[in-house]
Amino acid sequence: MAGTTNTGESAFLNSVLRGLTTGTPLVNAGTCFITLHNGTGEPGETADFTDHVSTTASNYDPVSCTFGLTGSSNTPATSDSLTNFGVVEFTANATGTWGTVNAYGVHLSDTAANCSAANMIISGTWTTPAVVTTGDTVQIAAGALIITCA
Repeated sequence: MAGTTNTGESAFLNSVLRGLTTGTPLVNAGTCFITLHNGTGEPGETADFTDHVSTTASNYDPVSCTFGLTGSSNTPATSDSLTNFGVVEFTANATGTWGTVNAYGVHLSDTAANCSAANMIISGTWTTPAVVTTGDTVQIAAGALIITCA
């Protein structure tokens, strides 16, 4: 289940209700990165970044992701949800384990290196956590990451 962070709520309110297209994190609107988390829960509304995989693993970087309707990344949303357009693949972990990956964050960021709690707009947990060990590749299939506004 995914939930909007405090930053995501502010971005929504400023963009939709006020028509703003600038300000953190809106300056990077549409440029999304996915982070993986291996703690006991999801980052939550406060975007807790403590259990971000990069704090405990090597050879890990957040990965860019485009959201859209099935078949077209540029089609505007016409319902209450969007999915990842295309496969999201994290670099194979050649030098150590990432632990049990059970949660994710969606960030509006200009680069993978700039992903932080300050630009995380959505967080959620995976239905089935994955234990990532040396040599594994983590993939999110096209359409498997569903963001729903309910």
